[in-house]
Amino acid sequence: MFFKLILNTVFYAIESKAIQGEIKISTENGETRTLRSAPDWGETAINGDHLWVSTSASGELCYVGENECSKQGPRLCCPACKITAHTGCIGILIDKIKFHCKPTFKDVGVRQYREVLLQTVIHHHWVHRRHQKGRCRQCGKSFQSKLSFGNKEIVALGCSWCKTNFHNKETCFCMERLTETCNLGIHGDLIIPPSWIVKLPRK
Repeated sequence: MFFKLILNTVFYAIESKAIQGEIKISTENGETRTLRSAPDWGETAINGDHLWVSTSASGELCYVGENECSKQGPRLCCPACKITAHTGCIGILIDKIKFHCKPTFKDVGVRQYREVLLQTVIHHHWVHRRHQKGRCRQCGKSFQSKLSFGNKEIVALGCSWCKTNFHNKETCFCMERLTETCNLGIHGDLIIPPSWIVKLPRK
């Protein structure tokens, strides 16, 4: 009953900010994609698809960066990985920058799914942050002062799974961390790993 109450509260919060009406974007290959505000568990599900909801936060800059940002359309936020982008920039985010959300399932063929079930290793899902609260896990220093709230530089890299954060510099974040195993953080025991959910084609 307790978990049902939590789930209902989460879905109500997401639905209250859900995109009003369908928003479609064009991809590089000419296809049209509909932005989602709720997970897709059907045959058309795309692994790493962001969930987009309306946002009124004024301090979050578009994730694609100043050079790529088109500044077109309303800004939307992905509640899963906590990034913000203009509707006109989401195509750039997906096709050019190729920044996907954290995976929610494994997409394999019928013959491989038994092998995949044995693969339980989960890697960090690193997200660039232009402002970050707290302290760096490596050096223990804070990320920035309140005066740099509108900073356009990437000051931190954080894992959207375990919420671990590092300064965006070689002394704090080394390349080896890209392949590190993630423990999913303090709530790891309550999170269903994406390797446990396998998408199979209909027979």
